[in-house]
Amino acid sequence: MTKERKNEPRNSCARRARGTADRRIGQEGQSFTRVLFTGPGEDTLENGLRLRMLETVLDILMREELREQRSGVCTSSVWASMKPEPDGLYEISFSFGSDPERAQKL
Repeated sequence: MTKERKNEPRNSCARRARGTADRRIGQEGQSFTRVLFTGPGEDTLENGLRLRMLETVLDILMREELREQRSGVCTSSVWASMKPEPDGLYEISFSFGSDPERAQKL
């Protein structure tokens, strides 16, 4: 017996409130911190280029500040994207691993 599916598009991703930040801190030997920002964004070439430039600058700043200045992390990551469907959102996040005792400070 199979279920019939409606041929309607659906968003399988969890919806996030626009303009909010999501931060998670681990509790074990190594903590993984991820900060995520989302907001409304029109998927245009110009906006895509701006987002890529922001991603590049944040990647450099994260590396210089967290790794080289504070000696707090071995690796960091920055990621950015535009999601034109269904609502037109941008997402940008950065993450890093650290000692759980230093995660809040970093």
